[in-house]
Amino acid sequence: MIRRLPARLLSITIALFLVAWLAYQLGPRHEIVEPRGMPTLADDPLALESQLADAEHRASRSPLGPITPGTEKRIFWAHEDRRKTALSIVYLHGYSATRQEISPLTERLARALGANLFHTRLRGHGQPGDAMAAASAGDWLAVHQFIDRMSPDARRDPTWIYWDARAHQSLGRQAQADNGFRGIAGQFHFYGQLAAEELGQPTTIPPPAA
Repeated sequence: MIRRLPARLLSITIALFLVAWLAYQLGPRHEIVEPRGMPTLADDPLALESQLADAEHRASRSPLGPITPGTEKRIFWAHEDRRKTALSIVYLHGYSATRQEISPLTERLARALGANLFHTRLRGHGQPGDAMAAASAGDWLAVHQFIDRMSPDARRDPTWIYWDARAHQSLGRQAQADNGFRGIAGQFHFYGQLAAEELGQPTTIPPPAA
């Protein structure tokens, strides 16, 4: 019986592999819809505000449910005439979060820097719980498009390295995702710690100041 055990284990292993392969082949397929490039935004500030408001109004009236007041996409202008500023800030909230979780920190920072500030709202966020399932693979492809349009220096920022890796992860490209996470894991900042967590590494506590 002892001699037959390896053969039985091999047969069981092959059977389990075939079952897993059949389940994968016969399982559901999620169609990835390629995004049609970046959206066209109005140049006029008032038209831009109207464009954002219309988009949020449509999202709030969708079957996903209403948007919680205060979580909508919004621009905070540094000047009353809504002119461009030398520095602008784009705030991306975290997964399952909204801009309200950090407000008014970003508004105060923008005011101190004299910068325009844009708060975005990721798909499904700020809406009832089931709306989180609305995010699709196409949305993560749009993240790649957005990052690809950045300057080389901007793409090297840990923030975008992390989100690029998260996009790879959501699209099933785990090897590329892990490579991005490893590039910043363990660094003493928010995204370095998140990357380490994705890799299963322990949280790194910086040494006390001398």
